Amino acid sequence: MSLKEVLSVANRAVHGEFVTVESAGELLALGVRLLDELWSIYKNRVAEPLKSMLIQDTYLNLLSSSQYRVISAAPIVKNPYMNVRILDQDGLDEFLDGYVEFAEFLVSVEPIDVQIPTSLQLPPPVKPEKK
Repeated sequence: MSLKEVLSVANRAVHGEFVTVESAGELLALGVRLLDELWSIYKNRVAEPLKSMLIQDTYLNLLSSSQYRVISAAPIVKNPYMNVRILDQDGLDEFLDGYVEFAEFLVSVEPIDVQIPTSLQLPPPVKPEKK
């Protein structure tokens, strides 16, 4: 079904005109495919790196053997709180596996004993002006 046909069928359906069951089914299937494609594009854009840089193997080895401070917040409780964890790479992998099921969100994940290159560090956040 071409885009012109889709628009034609959708326009007729929206305005209450007769649309065949076959056309409606094709339109529905196309709508589902379009939503899946848009969701895929959204997920890729959200996860797209802000910056990237090449690193040497020695730095990669430092990162893989580093300890990480993981800060998370648990907001959906009577008294919200933050958690701080110290994890190695295996612990971090285990912690993040199935993380979507946790009732908390990540605040930060930073290596404790490895310096992040300044070119990858974000500037401090700008505090909103008081009115």
